[in-house]
Amino acid sequence: MSDWRAIMRFIPEWDLESPAPPPFSYGIWDNVWFGWIARRLTGNDAGLQAAILSLRYAGTDDRADAGAHWVSPGVHVELSIAPTRTEVALLQMWAREHDGWYGYLTYLERHPLDPGRWAHASLLRKMSSDEVADFKRLRPYDGQAEA
Repeated sequence: MSDWRAIMRFIPEWDLESPAPPPFSYGIWDNVWFGWIARRLTGNDAGLQAAILSLRYAGTDDRADAGAHWVSPGVHVELSIAPTRTEVALLQMWAREHDGWYGYLTYLERHPLDPGRWAHASLLRKMSSDEVADFKRLRPYDGQAEA
């Protein structure tokens, strides 16, 4: 399994040379042509737009329709980040690459402001509705546990 940044064509990046002030200091980097295709974006906008472009294009070609799926509405999944550690995220889309399927995740539990990331399918597990309800009750996103 490879790092998604090495696999996906378009990635959101902090633009150190951006003339725009934060939060508009992100851009979309093209891993094939090695250049910026968009700049002066917020992190969330750059992340989602890069994901959509990566869903549409694989390498220098269009991605086959069978290799791209939008998940609507998003599905709660558990992302394995270490052998004994997981985090909850919202699965938004799937893209097929040479080493398998990758899911695009947003609203990561430990990184709620992260613009999102791709993760290999082997690291994801769909959560049941009971697990989602328990998660929302015990670990709400605003950091306030219910009494």
